[in-house]
Amino acid sequence: YNFDAKKSSLAKATIDSTAESLKATVGPIINIELGKMSNGKYNLLSSDGEAIRIVLGIPKNFVQSYKTYVVIRVREGGVSTILKDLDSNPDTITFDTTGGAGVYAIVKY
Repeated sequence: YNFDAKKSSLAKATIDSTAESLKATVGPIINIELGKMSNGKYNLLSSDGEAIRIVLGIPKNFVQSYKTYVVIRVREGGVSTILKDLDSNPDTITFDTTGGAGVYAIVKY
């Protein structure tokens, strides 16, 4: 779902500082919660679980063919991870993550 910088100012600050360390421009930011339904109840998957591959489209107004794209993931506690693009499609970014909740930002440099 859409990211609200006002409600998650610490996550936004972490994204900005990580992007700055890469000399990167921050693009779209979204919240992702990876879980499952069991007996009518939703539970987050473990962040220590198996890898889950995600493919996101890069908005046309953010695409630049000569740039490198990565995803910055911020988890609870402010832990940030840089997730590299695993495909060569210039219109998407493909990365592996794990279950649980996090804020994900597409950045380019």
